[in-house]
Amino acid sequence: MTMHRLHRSRSSSLGIRCNSTGFTLVELLVVIGIVAILGALAMPAYVMAMNAAKKAKCSSNLRAIGSALNTYAGDNNMMYPQTGFIVPYGSVDSRTGKPGWVEQIDPYDNSNHEIFVCPGATYKNPFTYFMSAWAAYYQDGMQYPTPPVSVLRIQNPAAMILAGDNTFGNTAPDADADDAGPANLPFQRKSFHQGAYNFVFVDGHVQSFTAFDKNNITNRYEGTGYEYSSQSPSPP
Repeated sequence: MTMHRLHRSRSSSLGIRCNSTGFTLVELLVVIGIVAILGALAMPAYVMAMNAAKKAKCSSNLRAIGSALNTYAGDNNMMYPQTGFIVPYGSVDSRTGKPGWVEQIDPYDNSNHEIFVCPGATYKNPFTYFMSAWAAYYQDGMQYPTPPVSVLRIQNPAAMILAGDNTFGNTAPDADADDAGPANLPFQRKSFHQGAYNFVFVDGHVQSFTAFDKNNITNRYEGTGYEYSSQSPSPP
């Protein structure tokens, strides 16, 4: 009894309270409000960071695709893969007798199909990039099948689109998307990257544009000065 009383006496003299109360309702609401405000402030930064990461991954994909396409051309008389119509992976086009361009460059990208999926794509497809074939399509009288694009005929490699975001959208599992044909224009649909369209050019560099710039971008052998779907023999 003596020790118990002594312990209680010391506790009381030190001012130690053994019982405590939790947050009041007002305090809890204040904390929740602060957390909500901080979350709202952080969300735009998080979204921006995620979009930047997707765009960077897309650029990396296109750089790898461009390298594979150029290596393929080096082994095939300086010609890029010939494109067909819609060619699912594992099949061949009935007119060209060839698989899709994605499959044609398998030996040059170690069949790494992850590089063909843009993380910002707005539709589900294992292949979300196109290869430009307009130059050969136009020069051949806009007929199908489109002959392969010749590297040796390209007058401005730094401005010539080689591949890019397939925003004109093949929802079918097409391993052969290309821009041959007036309907296949990458700038006519919503972009994958908040208004920006990613492209790899023949010289290997990757760049984003928010709109077609005929002074700096081309899909024609002749070089810049043409609108994307221009069928004019000379710059307008």
